[in-house]
Amino acid sequence: MLKNKNFFFRINFDEKIGFGHLARSLKIADKLNYPSYFIVDINRNYSFTNKINHSFNYLYNSKFTFNEIEDAKRVYNIIKKKTNPILFIDDYRIGNKWLNFFKKKKIKIIILDDLLDRKFNCDIYINYKLDTSEEHKNKLDYLINKNARKILGPKFSIIDKSLKKKKSRDLNIMFNFGNSFNYESITDQIKKLYINTKKINKKINFIIPIGYGATNYKKLLTFSRGKKQFNIILKKFGIVQYLNKTDLFFGSASNAIYEMSFLKTPSVFFVCNKNQKYNIFDIEKLGHYFLLDIKDLTSKNFLIFFKGCLKNLSKIQKLYKKNINKIDNKGTDRIVKILNRI
Repeated sequence: MLKNKNFFFRINFDEKIGFGHLARSLKIADKLNYPSYFIVDINRNYSFTNKINHSFNYLYNSKFTFNEIEDAKRVYNIIKKKTNPILFIDDYRIGNKWLNFFKKKKIKIIILDDLLDRKFNCDIYINYKLDTSEEHKNKLDYLINKNARKILGPKFSIIDKSLKKKKSRDLNIMFNFGNSFNYESITDQIKKLYINTKKINKKINFIIPIGYGATNYKKLLTFSRGKKQFNIILKKFGIVQYLNKTDLFFGSASNAIYEMSFLKTPSVFFVCNKNQKYNIFDIEKLGHYFLLDIKDLTSKNFLIFFKGCLKNLSKIQKLYKKNINKIDNKGTDRIVKILNRI
């Protein structure tokens, strides 16, 4: 076990790709027994970074073209100043060119990944996505170096410790499609859903988080004016307090799959981009039974489906008792325990 370790988190986040990499890396950094530093592209002056208890190192001063070797050299100039540096990577752009630069220098490397779309030469590979397919197993054997320790499956889900189900007198419905979603195609549908829902039950609240990189959402903002039960959460980093009180969730097939499984919140997930590849049979093991394409949200029949979800909400809730893979909030602790012993 290395003594006097220093962890360096090389991550990427902005309006376009979102803040998921930052959020999950922070949960790990906050629990480590050793100093943690973050290395990112450029300073985009997000106000919430001032509240983070870790220092940020910026590699570039302005727009740039990403090059693995050039990036690795810049990172090395930062980490070489500390004893026993350990690299923690959560960045889809980084592959073996970057990794081999540091392996030659005998620096420990940890990968946090959920795509499994390129080769990794690392010491520890973390992927908590539930995928029981034979293809996934074969990819793990082919893409990850044989001597790497593999930390796999929902047991290691990175769940916020503040997630805790809270009861409300009203019925809270959340629509959450991530940080950089384009609302143009679904705005009219969400408005129709709200209008029709209020005719059925006046004690229903809509909660709609809109991220820093979202586009074409102004019509929703205009529609929300004067409507106390149509709540827009605009450009907020961290929405745990709203997830806790959500009774029915509609959103992207992202980390929310694991968060909603932990909270046992009835959910309908939408595949919004090519990175959100899930098998319905796998997410059923987490208690979820609805996986749709984002185009289905705007279909004529979606209102019927939506009303059916409301009518059968208690029945859907009971399905979570059939979970094969129970999700808890100790995944981060399990990861950190391993990392502290490197």
